[in-house]
Amino acid sequence: MNRFFRCIILVLCVLLMNVVSLDTYSQTQNVDWKALHEKMMKKKYRFLQEELTLNEVQMKQFWAVYTQYDKEITACHDNARKKQCELTKINPNSCEPVEECKLSDDVARQLIQQCIEMENALLLVEKKYSKEFEKVLPPQKVLKLHRLEKKFMREMMSKHDGKCTNKKTHK
Repeated sequence: MNRFFRCIILVLCVLLMNVVSLDTYSQTQNVDWKALHEKMMKKKYRFLQEELTLNEVQMKQFWAVYTQYDKEITACHDNARKKQCELTKINPNSCEPVEECKLSDDVARQLIQQCIEMENALLLVEKKYSKEFEKVLPPQKVLKLHRLEKKFMREMMSKHDGKCTNKKTHK
């Protein structure tokens, strides 16, 4: 299970580090990160609701816990993004990519440390909420939830990759 969490955290870290370069097309445009997150969460909620097959009581209890879980995960990402933008002097509302080769050694080291700190913070949230989810769901469903989260992220990333490729080719 610990290996599974590390894998999820790694995917989230990669996602965080790539979130700045979400779309080359939008580099000069401001991005409404809150609206983007809400749109993704609506898709994720529908996906989890379809895949978890919970009864009404479980569903109500699950969403109460999941909403708090999502708030803590989002806070970790927002905090890391804010720090990344401060270190790299990037507008936090843009999709301007971080060019690693243009970073000083010191800034690169700080970003590495920040990524590790975010992974640790996410792992603590995962551990905390695994216990909370087990209060409202059987362990098998909690395990399935973790697998579904990973599956959802893969699907979102693969869909996004296709969109970026399409937009780049239409410029």
